[in-house]
Parts: sequence; structure tokens; C-alpha cells
Amino acid sequence: DVSEINDLVSKYLTAKVACDQATLQSLVTDPTEFDDMSVLESSAKYLKGFEDTTCYLADGYAEGEYVVVELSYMDIADVESKPLDIVTFYINKDGSYKIDNGELSNAQLSYLNSFKASKDIQDIYVHVKENTEYLLDTDKTFRAFYDLISKPATTENTAATPEDAQ
Repeated sequence: DVSEINDLVSKYLTAKVACDQATLQSLVTDPTEFDDMSVLESSAKYLKGFEDTTCYLADGYAEGEYVVVELSYMDIADVESKPLDIVTFYINKDGSYKIDNGELSNAQLSYLNSFKASKDIQDIYVHVKENTEYLLDTDKTFRAFYDLISKPATTENTAATPEDAQ
């Protein structure tokens, strides 16, 4: 089970970087999430890959269900360092393992929230946050990328504000 789930997450990350719609749709419970690939295609301009992926696996709410915390280093175009990425997946088995990207039941959601609130998982999130803050302070290329992706996606609010004049 563990190697099969690690393989699922690896295929998902690879397909995400490659914007491989058919593969993404085959790996999740709700393939319609990937009917519109424009957001992934936009991020693929920057995201070149994931490296040194580690999956922390725990039992899910019911038998055959798992919670996976994925931790990887991101390879980002024009960024010298490799910031950490963390994503939590809910996995279930329906013939084969799939990432449950649909609506979880209240019981599953409650279980997932309790899992994510556990000290061990919170320690991982704190580590990722500290890594991001460190890279923002020490890597100008990452700071430029971070500032770029943190800007609003629209151009509606481009008028100068009084704060801009100060």
C-alpha cells in the first residue's frame, strides 16, 4: 500500500508540472477539477518540478482511506533556492488508490482536521514556514518570485493610492 500511495503522489506531482490533464484526471476522484487547466498552465510557467519528495502516511477515517502529507522541494524557474512545498492529500481506494479531491464527509473532514492539528504535523508546517521565511530573507531570486505571485491577479486595482505617494 505504501509504495502504491507514494507512486500515486509522485505521478500526481509530475502530471501537475507537465499539465498532463488526462493523467491528473485519472488520479483523482473528481476529474472535473481538471477540466479547466488554465491555473495549472499558468503556474507551470514557473514550476519546473518537485525534488526529494517525502510522504508521511497515516490511516484515514475508514479502512482503505489514508491521509498523506507530501513534503517536497520545488524547482522554480529563475529561483536559486528550492523552497519547501507541503500538501495534505486524502486518499481512498476505489479499485485503485485515488486522491479524494471531492467533498469529504463531515466525519472524514473532522478526522482530517484533527490529524492536521496534531503536534507532529504542526511541527512540519512550522518547519516549512520557517524555511520560507529564511529563503525570503536570504535569496533575492526567491523574494522576487514570492512578490510576483503574491500580487493580485487582476489589473483592476492598479490606480495609485494615497499610500503609494508616501
